[in-house]
Amino acid sequence: MNFFWSSFFGHLQGCGRSATWFLVTLGGLFVFLIVSAWAIETGHGDSIAAALITAAVCFTILLGVAIRRAIVWSRDCLKLTKLSDDELSKARAKLAKRVKTAAPLAPSPARLRTRPPVGEVY
Repeated sequence: MNFFWSSFFGHLQGCGRSATWFLVTLGGLFVFLIVSAWAIETGHGDSIAAALITAAVCFTILLGVAIRRAIVWSRDCLKLTKLSDDELSKARAKLAKRVKTAAPLAPSPARLRTRPPVGEVY
C-alpha cells in the first residue's frame, strides 16, 4: 500500500463514525453505478429512474429525521436549571462587588503629542 492510501485510511480511522458512513456511502454509490450500467445495457433504464426516485425519497426522510434530532438535541442542551436562592444571592453579591464607579480614563499618548488647531477642542 502506498503512502496516499495508508495516510487516507489512517485519517479515516481518526474520524470515527463519520468515516464509516462515508465509506458505506462510497461503496453504495459504486454498487449503484455498476447496477445502473448493467440496467442500461440490458434495457431496464426505467428501473434506474424508479431506483433514483426511491433513493431520493429515503434520503429526504433521513435528512428530515436528522434535522429533527438536531433541533431536539439543541433544545435539550439549552435548558438551564434555575439557581437556588443561595446561589442567586451569591451571584448578585459578586456582581455588586464588580460594579463600582469607574475612574475616568487617562488621555491617550497620541492625543497628548498632538495639539488641536487654534479654536478647536477635542
